[in-house]
Parts: sequence; structure tokens; C-alpha cells
Amino acid sequence: MKKLMTIFGAILFASVILTSCGKKASEYEKLTKEYKNVLCIGMGNGSSLSDKTKALQRQLELNKEYEEALKSLPQDEKAKLMMSWANIMAEVADGKCD
Repeated sequence: MKKLMTIFGAILFASVILTSCGKKASEYEKLTKEYKNVLCIGMGNGSSLSDKTKALQRQLELNKEYEEALKSLPQDEKAKLMMSWANIMAEVADGKCD
């Protein structure tokens, strides 16, 4: 019984440590800001075709990074990142490219 309690305690301790080491949505703020910039370039009237092409390529790369980020986040943080991503897209759609 003592051995069982020791094993159970070790498992509980490890799960607490691993849970507390999880990533946060705020760690991906740079990703969302870059995504906004890329979208603004792609939609900008003053951007050259070359710049728009580069922006579209980077947008595809950022979409992959976003999907990978969602896989690594706990559910509550995943929701925060998704909301941040949606807000960025709404801002760009409203023409808020600053």
C-alpha cells in the first residue's frame, strides 16, 4: 500500500508540474501581429504585386504555425488564441491597418 501511494504521489506531482508548464496564448502575440501585417499588405492598394505575393506565401506559413500553436495549447488558452486571431481578421476587414 505504501508503494502504491508513493507511485500515485509521483504521478500526481508530475501531472501538476507538466500542467503548470503549459504554454499560454499570449506567447503567440508576435504571430498574430505578423499575421495582421501580412493581411494588411495583401489587401493594401499601395502594395506591389511582388509584395502581395510574398505576403500570401507568408500568410500560408503563419496559418501552419497557428495550427501547430493550437495543438500545443490547453483548451482555455486555445480559445484565447482563436479569439485573438479572429479579432485580427476583423480589424483588417474593417480597414484597421496601422
